[in-house]
Order: sequence, then C-alpha cells, then structure tokens
Amino acid sequence: MFQQYFQGKRVLITGVGRGIGRSIAKRLASYGAHVTGLSKTEELLNTLKLECPEIETIAIDLEDWDATRNALLSLDPFDFLVNNAAIFIPGLFKDITPSNFHKIMSVNVGACINVAQVVAEGMEKSDIAGSIVNISSLGSTSPFPAASLYCLSKAALDMLTKLMAVELGPKKIRVNSINQVGVDTDMYKQFYQTCSNNAGLDADEYLSQLDARIPVRNFLMEMDHIVNAVLFMLSPSSPHIHGEMLFVDGGIRHT
Repeated sequence: MFQQYFQGKRVLITGVGRGIGRSIAKRLASYGAHVTGLSKTEELLNTLKLECPEIETIAIDLEDWDATRNALLSLDPFDFLVNNAAIFIPGLFKDITPSNFHKIMSVNVGACINVAQVVAEGMEKSDIAGSIVNISSLGSTSPFPAASLYCLSKAALDMLTKLMAVELGPKKIRVNSINQVGVDTDMYKQFYQTCSNNAGLDADEYLSQLDARIPVRNFLMEMDHIVNAVLFMLSPSSPHIHGEMLFVDGGIRHT
C-alpha cells in the first residue's frame, strides 16, 4: 500500500538502534526509501547495517545539541522525519531529581526540537512538502505514576507537535504524533516492570489487568501495527491530518 509513496524518498529516523525506530527504518528501506538512521549506540548500528546495508547510519548522542546539529547540517534535505528516540527513567513524582528531569527532557523533547528544526529548515529551503511524525505515548494523557518523568516528557512532546503544526503547516510541512500502547521492546518491558512493581504485582499479572481493561483485550500490540500507523501519517494518504495525536491504543482511554 505504502511502497509507491516512499520509493526514492529521503527519510531521517532517530533511535534506529532497536525497537520501533529500527522496525520503521527496515520497512521504509524495503520500500526503496533512502533511510538515514541516528543512534548513539554504534554496536546496534553495525548490526542494522548487516541486516540492511542500504540504510545510512550515523552514531550520535542526541543529548549533544551542537554535535547533532552539525551532523545533520552536512546532509541533503529530507522528505520525511520520524522523531523516535526516547529514554525511560523510572520513578514516582516524589523521586524526580534535577539531573533526571534534565536528562529525559533533553532526549525526549529537546532532541526532537533540535532535529526537527534542522530538517524543517531543509524542507522549506528545498520547497519540499514534507511530513514529520513524533513518536509519543499513551502516557502523555494517561498517567502511570511509576513513570512520572516519561509521561511528563511525552505530554510536552504532544504540545510540541501542535506548536510545530501551527508554525510549519503554512510551509507545506505536516506534523503529527503517534501515541501508542505497549509494544514488545526493551524499553516497554522496563516500563511495565516498573509499573507492576509499583502496583505490587508481577509483570504478567499487571499486563493481564491491562488486557482486561482494553476493549480489544490485548494491550501489547504487534510491531507492524505501529509501523503501519507511522507510515500512514507520513504518507500522502493523510493529507489533511495535521497537528493530531493518533492514539493507537485499542480504545483503552475510553474505559
């Protein structure tokens, strides 16, 4: 369905070392897109290159604002951007420290601002009708106490998506976010383990309770489900969807 849209297009994806970002990168590369992936973990980038040699990889620490900016400014303009890189720091509200606050906001929000500024400027200068998708979370609107900082950062990312949409829309650049429930990734395993510990449950019991709440009766979705949602929001199939949070959550917000 999407292959025709991405053939020959240039796509930048952050956080391609594992999980959602890696899956998006591999799918788009299979569709003939010219994918550039960022990650700070060179070993993970090396394994990605073995799987998909056509993907261009750059090892960069997104917390380093200037280094990230300089690396991106040396690249040709992109048609699409997926701001996927994120970190998870467990803890209750009472446990928030200045260092943890600044670290998670630097990656989960600040890096998105920095990368999108450079990419959007390149799109505008090259008269590209581009599309940007920020990977957010159900946690942006549904608080998980043991994941206070993560939820806070994703709430900020949602507002950033709206602000970017208002500013970049007149420049022919669409901006949206994907707000998903659980996916079977390393970060989400840590997320659910933290939340289950806080609830006094083991992880399986905690997920069973979430399964019972969600109307589709399956809180953990398949990776393809979120990849398909991202590609839909990037593609011309959604030309008038702009500044929106697409909740891929099985309806759990309504229970």
